[in-house]
Amino acid sequence: MNFKLEKMEDITRITDYTVSNNTMAIFDYDYKGQLSSFILEKNKRLFIKKKPLQLIRESCRHYGLSYKERVRQTRRYFRHSHKLPILLTYTQMKPCIFFPLYSARAFENAWLNLYAIRNMKATDKHCTVLLEDEWVPLPATANVFKKQYTIANLYARNVEHHM
Repeated sequence: MNFKLEKMEDITRITDYTVSNNTMAIFDYDYKGQLSSFILEKNKRLFIKKKPLQLIRESCRHYGLSYKERVRQTRRYFRHSHKLPILLTYTQMKPCIFFPLYSARAFENAWLNLYAIRNMKATDKHCTVLLEDEWVPLPATANVFKKQYTIANLYARNVEHHM
């Protein structure tokens, strides 16, 4: 999502990042013509000059499997093959499941931590979600969000049942 970051000094610039349960969301961000990521963590705002999918891929490798292998795991539960949630890792007796709003390669996409979402409100053309204790606008309609959120929840139930 192309946030208007008025106070870039309030955001920590980083060069490396591993997605975890502390990560609430990762948004595409166009910074001076370079596709980057804006990361929302609990009590932190981070900026990195890497695309969200690159962060997801690197994090999958960090936790032991490739992104393709994580997608392949999810496909066991669903017939369709795009916009699938993925299990990054299973830590602290809780899975770390992220889901994209749109195609993983699309710009204006967001990856959301299933377990960070507390509520959702629909607006005219977009929706806003409550991530922990902060309302965040999403680059998606309520219908898109609800579909992806439902798929991620179904997947989470299957993961928890088999762990």
